[in-house]
Amino acid sequence: MGNSESLLTEEKIAELEGKTHFNQKEIKQMVKRYSAQIDSTTSTEMTRDGFLSIPEVACTPYAILFFNIYTSSQKSTLMPEEFLMLFSTLSDKATVEEKQKLMFDAFDINRDGDIGFNELFRMYKNMFTAGFTDDQLTELVKSVLAMPNLKTLGRISYEEFCKAISPMELREKVTINLQLV
Repeated sequence: MGNSESLLTEEKIAELEGKTHFNQKEIKQMVKRYSAQIDSTTSTEMTRDGFLSIPEVACTPYAILFFNIYTSSQKSTLMPEEFLMLFSTLSDKATVEEKQKLMFDAFDINRDGDIGFNELFRMYKNMFTAGFTDDQLTELVKSVLAMPNLKTLGRISYEEFCKAISPMELREKVTINLQLV
């Protein structure tokens, strides 16, 4: 178990209070949860396995996608600040717009501002893990990307993505509140 007191300075905690939906007490509690998932003898960074071992995270099909958005680009690990920013967006305190951006970014794998065939196929495969074959999902993706109301045929823009997902569904699929001690 890591030493949570040394992971963030008081100044950093105050800064994060302004950037997240957490107050200072909650930030300190979140850092304790973070600290419990790392081996402080070797690192202060959270690995993918550490992230996936958080019980509240383990049950969401989007966990890896969310992790990938916030990880340190070269190391594929989460720093305490990234952990807090991610869970701020996942919290029930986050706005629908924040959740829309997170979900879109999770599926815009190549970061080109649109979701194409492979990205949409992956999204549907995550959403509909049971009950659909790959052939059925392929047909579904083709039909969605062939819709005449798309700005660019075969691509879904951020604006179109936001219109397609209801706020209630988004809150349901993109809300994870960690138990704080």
